[in-house]
Amino acid sequence: MVAEGHAEVIMKTINLGLGISFTTQILPDGRTVPAVQSFNVLVDINRDDIDIKIWGNIWADMAAACEIFFKSTVVHAIQDTVTFILMDGIPDAINYGFAITDAQSNLYMHPTWMLDWMTPTKAIVAPDSL
Repeated sequence: MVAEGHAEVIMKTINLGLGISFTTQILPDGRTVPAVQSFNVLVDINRDDIDIKIWGNIWADMAAACEIFFKSTVVHAIQDTVTFILMDGIPDAINYGFAITDAQSNLYMHPTWMLDWMTPTKAIVAPDSL
């Protein structure tokens, strides 16, 4: 027996909180470029504001009758996915972008200008110049 049909999840309220900290990453060639990290991620979904609609054949209709039993599973799956994206996915994408562009980007309004995101290196001072 196979349940065939469609499922739709409608969320009315979701609270997101996210902290971003700036740090650096060292590229394989030894250069230091900016990086970001996420912290204090909050994903709060009001379970009462979720409406799950399931329709299809008779087995899907029977599953729809049991919606109350798996609503919390759906909420936890959404929260876990959004938390993973905010904690790992977005910072990894930003950090990868810094790495592959050598921490430089063109300015949209002035295509011949470059913005250099690279962090400064410590100046090496020769002992005899002190």
